Amino acid sequence: MSMIEEKQRKGTIKMPNFYQNLKKMTLLSAIFSGVFMANAGDEPTAWPWSKYGIEQTDNPCAIPTPYTDKGKLAQYAQLKKIDFSGWGRNVIFLGDSIMNGWRPAGNGVKVLKEYSEKYPMVQPLNLFAMSGDEPQNTLWLITEGDILQSLQSPKVIVLMIGVNSLNLKKTPEQVAGGIKAIITYLRANRPDTKILLFGILPCWGGKAPVLEEIKKTNQIICKYADNKDVFFLDFGDKLLTADGNINPELSYDAIHLTEKGHELWAKIMFPYLDDLVKTGGNGEIWKTSAK
Repeated sequence: MSMIEEKQRKGTIKMPNFYQNLKKMTLLSAIFSGVFMANAGDEPTAWPWSKYGIEQTDNPCAIPTPYTDKGKLAQYAQLKKIDFSGWGRNVIFLGDSIMNGWRPAGNGVKVLKEYSEKYPMVQPLNLFAMSGDEPQNTLWLITEGDILQSLQSPKVIVLMIGVNSLNLKKTPEQVAGGIKAIITYLRANRPDTKILLFGILPCWGGKAPVLEEIKKTNQIICKYADNKDVFFLDFGDKLLTADGNINPELSYDAIHLTEKGHELWAKIMFPYLDDLVKTGGNGEIWKTSAK
């Protein structure tokens, strides 16, 4: 029994609905992605690695994996119908359901509106974060999924991804490798766009084993920042109470943020986004960034 299942059995955490089917979705995605593997999955052979400038690997978090869930396929199909060419947004968000909180129906929508008015140059667009996504799904979304094709080059892409993979027993090294593949692709294909990478936020709290895995992953991915093209921020410690649990005022289920949690995130994030949009990350604010 996994750590998540054990906690759910004991009733010590409230599971978000999408997590109940996440393992099933991941297994289906792995099966579906086998079309890119030789002999049912020994070595990656058919995926066009060189086309996308991604290093060939057998890391499951870095092999672009398409959606198989009907709901997500429908969501993707709707996004593909939208012509974003005239939207002119300076910032877009990529990630999983935590980033999804900034979407129009999310807990962060009022906060996003407030801070967008306070920082008018940021002009954020968050339609591309998908609940349940792992790095390999986001990687597919921006490569073969071609979800960003009609967008004019945004000045900043904000990325937070990986907690689902860690909860599904992927290693910190695998998750970090998937995040690196996303960054590599974006840098090669959108060289004028800055990347603001966020550390994975803590979940469940207390002595949950995944907290250590999150810490290890963040220790790896923070090194991807060069403060020229890729920047890193981590505010996960601000979600914790003195006893190491997730503050219930900031997260309603010990993983997804409340409106107050989004307020905390926005207060930290928007000044950095404002600088990235205006100066390309050359402002004084980065000398004291929250790493």
